[in-house]
Amino acid sequence: MTKNVTIVPTISVCMHTYRIAAEAIMSHYASEPDAHLIVLDNAPLGEKHEWDYWTEQLKQLLDRLGYEYRHYQEPWNLPKFWNKGLDIAANENWDYVAISNVDVWFAPRWFTSALNDWAEVPVEQDIVSVHPWSYVSKDAGHNIKNLNYHYEDVFTQGMGLVPFDFPACHVSIFKGKTDYRFDESYHHYYVDNDFWKWMQKTKRYGALSKSSRVDHLQMAGYGRTMTKVVDFSVNHGIAKVDTDFDHKYFHEKWQ
Repeated sequence: MTKNVTIVPTISVCMHTYRIAAEAIMSHYASEPDAHLIVLDNAPLGEKHEWDYWTEQLKQLLDRLGYEYRHYQEPWNLPKFWNKGLDIAANENWDYVAISNVDVWFAPRWFTSALNDWAEVPVEQDIVSVHPWSYVSKDAGHNIKNLNYHYEDVFTQGMGLVPFDFPACHVSIFKGKTDYRFDESYHHYYVDNDFWKWMQKTKRYGALSKSSRVDHLQMAGYGRTMTKVVDFSVNHGIAKVDTDFDHKYFHEKWQ
């Protein structure tokens, strides 16, 4: 049996993000009981803020499920926290690591199904990571084009070659030791686009697993009804200046 771990970064847990995270974590526990899960958090604890209370609730939930909470007292940076997850997988000898957002619902056996599909990929294909199917990407030939991504033809049963990473479901599975690192010059946005551009440049691919399923909870219009849709840009300090910077940096880097 392979050792699999899911890494979930969170942004300073408050009431709304706790409700989202709890639903995601419980679905992970129910769907893939043999996979571990580690939450990476940067909440400024000890300041008598609501973060203290909701972070403690999150830690208690994770403890009951046998999962882990790891705290980093440093500014939020999504690609940096995803890289921390890749480093954890490499340093602790996990076979596969799934990098996820906090607002994802996991369908039964999503991790196992994705790995089974990955095993069917011809060895000559240089696959960096495999990506579960989602509501947005289930009709990939249509929806991904609407998202300004390019979908290539299916090349084996249940799989497709896709030069993108996180546009819809915000989950990607890597081998425990991977040579890829996300560009930490970004704050939060365009990390998926950057990975897509990198794969184009290096002629490598992500593989889309059609038998693995996850849903992006914030995108309630595509399926599951969320408890509350949260505007992270308002509630969690992902300021417009960060969005503008990421946009400018991406286009200057790849022009």
